Formats: sequence, structure tokens, C-alpha cells
Amino acid sequence: MKREEKIKKLSAANQEANLALKAAEQKAAAEAAALAAKQKADAEAAALAAKQKADAEVAAAKQKAD
Repeated sequence: MKREEKIKKLSAANQEANLALKAAEQKAAAEAAALAAKQKADAEAAALAAKQKADAEVAAAKQKAD
């Protein structure tokens, strides 16, 4: 009986550890996705700012040329 109780206890602990691991993996994946989305948004914002600056410089050069 003692052996069966140990097996049952260890099996339960193993199942709990597996669930904790799965939850940690899901959390890490969600955090990685959120970070990737933020980096993409930051890159798009930087590209837009650079385009706006270039457009302003072109407009200023055209106005100066006129």
C-alpha cells in the first residue's frame, strides 16, 4: 500500500509540474508576442517620423528653389 501511495503522490506532483510548465510556456509566448508587437509599432513610428522629416525637407527645398 505504501508503494502505491508514493506512486500516486509522485504522479500528482508530476502532473502539477507539467501544468505549471505549460502555464509558464504560454506566459512566455504571450510576453514574446507582446514585445514583438511593440517593437514593430516602434519601428513603424520611427519610419513614419523619418518619412515626415524627409517630406518636410523636400518641401522646404522646393520652396527655397522657387
